[in-house]
Formats: sequence, C-alpha cells, structure tokens
Amino acid sequence: MKTKQENDNVLIQSNNEASIDLGEIHSITSIDNNENAIIITGRKLREIKQLRNKHIGKLKSRRSKCVKGSRQYKRYSRAIKRLTFKTKNRISNIVHKTTKLYLDYCIKNNISKIYYGDLDSCTRNTKKEHRGNKITRQKLSQWNYGQIMRELINKLSRYDIQLVKVKEYYTSKKCPICKKIK
Repeated sequence: MKTKQENDNVLIQSNNEASIDLGEIHSITSIDNNENAIIITGRKLREIKQLRNKHIGKLKSRRSKCVKGSRQYKRYSRAIKRLTFKTKNRISNIVHKTTKLYLDYCIKNNISKIYYGDLDSCTRNTKKEHRGNKITRQKLSQWNYGQIMRELINKLSRYDIQLVKVKEYYTSKKCPICKKIK
C-alpha cells in the first residue's frame, strides 16, 4: 500500500522486505520476499577507476623525472588534480544513477525494509600488514561502499524505507530456518 506525502514522495507501507549485497563487481544485488531480484552491475565504476589509475600512473611517472617545483612538475601536478576531480564527479554520477535505479526497484515492488551487511571492518585497514596482496588492497580501498550506502540512506529515507544493518558473520553457513551453522 502506498500513501502520498505532501512533497509528492510516495511512502511505502507494506510487509515486503529485501536484502542487499553490496559488492565491487556488482554494486547492488538484491532479492525480496516475493522472489523479485535485481543485480546492478558496477562495471562502469570499475572501468572509470582503472582508467584513472592508469592515467595517474603515467602522469606520476613523468612527473617523477622532473625537478620538484619546476614548471613542468607543476603542470603534471595540475593535470593529476584535474583528472582526479573529473573522475570523482563521474563516479558520483554513476553512484547516483545506481542508487536511483535501486530506489525505483524498491518503489515498484513495495519494499518497506531492507537488510544489508555490516562491511565497515572489511573496507578499513587496507595497509600492507593487514590485508592480502597489492591488487586486493587497491580494490578494497577504492570500493565505493560508503558512498553507495550514504546515497541509499538518503534516497530511501525519503520514502520511509528502513535500512537495517546486519552482522555478516556466518550468514552463508547459517540455515535460514533453524538458524544453526551447517
């Protein structure tokens, strides 16, 4: 059941609940009680980040051959800042579109509550001594988990859709019916 709010946002009042899994390859994967599912890919985000890393690597390599403080050194530094600014805006735009797509899915399927996993500990401490190899650390540090969650909280709260954080310990091993670890 949907009700109108004074600013034309539709408040969702149903008992349909969903769970989401946020990932690096697929930004949002979700399924609800009525077995409706959606997978929103994050390939465009990955593409932008990889291209940014490649170009910044080239610029830093060229800048390292210059004398610090020289005119050419400053040009490369400005080019790095411009590239970083442009890609940051592109990433924000894609995150907005991704979360808007998920919001539309929630409205269409009358989802009133969403459960998501607590991944804060996974994305922190990505230094050498804490997490795997260089590639894994880079992926974890560039993952847009926090940005996606902020956008989801902002957008879903307008429609009175609750977001519930759940600890992810043993969720793949636990039986959903008897709650025992198998």
